[in-house]
Amino acid sequence: MILYRIFMAALLLLLTQQNFSQEKISKKSIKKSDLLLKDGSKKLEEDDLFTAESLLLESIKFNPENIESLSLLADVKFQLKDYAASISLMEKILLKDHSFLNKLLPVLIYAKIGNGQFNEALITLHHSFNQNSIDSARYQLLNDRIHFAINVSEKNIKEHLTLKNLGSHINTVVSEYFPSITTSDSVLILTRRIDNGLNEDLFSSTKKDGQWNTALPLTGKINTPLNEGG
Repeated sequence: MILYRIFMAALLLLLTQQNFSQEKISKKSIKKSDLLLKDGSKKLEEDDLFTAESLLLESIKFNPENIESLSLLADVKFQLKDYAASISLMEKILLKDHSFLNKLLPVLIYAKIGNGQFNEALITLHHSFNQNSIDSARYQLLNDRIHFAINVSEKNIKEHLTLKNLGSHINTVVSEYFPSITTSDSVLILTRRIDNGLNEDLFSSTKKDGQWNTALPLTGKINTPLNEGG
């Protein structure tokens, strides 16, 4: 009996030491994760998306429950047009923390549109509107665009189109769409996502020697702090 008690006491002491060690490692990992999150956030502000992505992935390795790191990584993936990864991260966050609902639902709509999940985007749009995450004007705009995309996909219009990347002067890591070209084929006007994908401005480019120049925001009072998506 004495030997049994000694054994149990030693086992309890060993388990206590292991738990304390794990707790200490956990706190250290959380601190390291937060530091990497801070660095990743800074790189994101500087539009250094690939460095931000690497730092945030490291942050999540140290603390898989770091919601802020998961949220910023979802933002980075969205801007890199890796919509499937962005959707997966956002859905994972919403399962863990509903306080991010109003922040993520509008982005989730755009990510599903970008990923070709139009019907799912429509469901998320309705949910977002019911949660007051978007106003009625944005709701109507997106509702019309998603229905248009559904009609296009059902009619297989893409089979009759030839898609061409116009190069880094026009096509960037963010999304550009709704292009319009003048009859002289000399001026291109397009919509570009800004403000981490939550807003849109109009950009224009002129053609010189058969090549499009860098697209720049339209001058004057056309672009405002509000949404000017075309």
